[in-house]
Amino acid sequence: FTSKDAVRPILNCIEVETTEKDGTGMTACDSYKLLHCTSKPYGDGWKNPVGTMLVKWSDIKKSKLISARPKPTMWVAMRQDESTWSSTPAIEILVFEHDTLPKEVGRLTIDGVEGTFPKWRQLDSSKSERNAEKQSNVGPGLNTSYLIDVFRSTELAVSDGGAAVTQFVHGTLMQPIHFMASNASGESAFALLMPVRL
Repeated sequence: FTSKDAVRPILNCIEVETTEKDGTGMTACDSYKLLHCTSKPYGDGWKNPVGTMLVKWSDIKKSKLISARPKPTMWVAMRQDESTWSSTPAIEILVFEHDTLPKEVGRLTIDGVEGTFPKWRQLDSSKSERNAEKQSNVGPGLNTSYLIDVFRSTELAVSDGGAAVTQFVHGTLMQPIHFMASNASGESAFALLMPVRL
């Protein structure tokens, strides 16, 4: 869902955010559609540093280190290297194949990006409806190809833990449609399809 808009370079990035409560989340938005995925916290032995970083998806894609459909046994780790002399910290990306024991299969260092990702959480007005498991039929006036993209992406984001369950909620024609997918492992993906640009 990352943008290629040179006028809004922050939207060419993925926001990676880690909190103590929610684990690690990634958000991408091209200003028309947005996807936010969270991975489950792994317990006491797997605490991540709390913070936010922006990484350019084009830099990762160019390296061919991560495929469009990675295997369920693939783990990706990212960390900021603040020991560099540059004003923007470098970001190291490590890819592991995890069958029985983790085995490193590649690593990449890219430049981090300075800036602030859009405050998209204010658009998540359907949380109570999703928690109540309410669902609505899609109304007219939607771009069908975007709708299919959202369903495929939310399913892919959580499909490594078994079958994904997706629900969606929408209000009037000029409100975002909210999607939520989750699996039995507790991983989730939240997506927005916007009627107007963010």
